Amino acid sequence: MQKSGDKKTNTMEKEIYLVQSALSAKQTVARVRCILREKSIPISLIIDHAQEAAACGVKLRPTYTILAGSPAMRAQLLLLQQALSVLLPLRINIWEDADGKVWLAYLRVESVMKRYGVKKTVPLVYLEHIMENISHRACKPAPRKK
Repeated sequence: MQKSGDKKTNTMEKEIYLVQSALSAKQTVARVRCILREKSIPISLIIDHAQEAAACGVKLRPTYTILAGSPAMRAQLLLLQQALSVLLPLRINIWEDADGKVWLAYLRVESVMKRYGVKKTVPLVYLEHIMENISHRACKPAPRKK
């Protein structure tokens, strides 16, 4: 990670929403899966980059990409602007850095909208809100049931 205040970091922060997790990478993936299931958001694919790298003889710290999203919502968004396909299905990235800290990140919907000249609409505002909600909830232990 770059130092805060660094021009490169500031640019990255405008484009990538980043949250530090209090859980391990594997636990954070499990929390994301649970939250997506709870919200009835289908998961298309979970990529375990470390596992795939190991198959090539490369040792990589835990690194995951989760692809998820409703096909109906995706279709609505693509009707607005097909260039939004770079954002869809939604990608949530989780990794452990060299210091053992776990991070969850995704592309900020607003930055993609600006880049492709897409106007704010209810589905896009909702999408940004839901991604933020999932990210923050996934980075904390699940609340205990009473």
